[in-house]
Amino acid sequence: MKATLVDNILKKWRLKKAEKLVKGGVVYDIGCYHGEFLKKIEKKIEKGYGIDKLVNKNSTKKITFKKAYIKEKIPGKENSADYLTMIAILEHLENPEKMLKDCRRILKKGGLIIITTPHPRGKNILEWLVKLRLVGWGEEEIKDHKGYYDEKAIEEMLKKAGFGSIRCELFEFGLNVLATAKK
Repeated sequence: MKATLVDNILKKWRLKKAEKLVKGGVVYDIGCYHGEFLKKIEKKIEKGYGIDKLVNKNSTKKITFKKAYIKEKIPGKENSADYLTMIAILEHLENPEKMLKDCRRILKKGGLIIITTPHPRGKNILEWLVKLRLVGWGEEEIKDHKGYYDEKAIEEMLKKAGFGSIRCELFEFGLNVLATAKK
């Protein structure tokens, strides 16, 4: 199914939230899909790594795309990233706690993880939007969601993974969570 106007608006909103937080340096975008986020911030970063099982973009001078199915281990060097983004990916992970620990491994000391994920109250609304065909990613995408997380659940996972300076806020009418934390 093709992306709809609603898809594009929601994606733009998520990307803008994350974009405001990235100030430069090295960025890993986990679950980058087709690399839209890295392309959007390319001019202000030193280097970007986009990792996804569906990535189909060619690497550029500043951005390296790696096709990989990520379960618990991120292909990347320890202490190499200033920022690590997971935009609408946490909900697809079988074991998000293990993934967050590995994200911490990739980040430099003081590095920032940026996460967006649907809030539990958004589950029924997402399913309804799919049935009405107002969003184009379809039922398979929604069925692939392993979990929905509120601010407290994300904060607990980040604490267990060893992160500090944790902040969570709701956006997209309270249906999504933006979480940040430092290594």
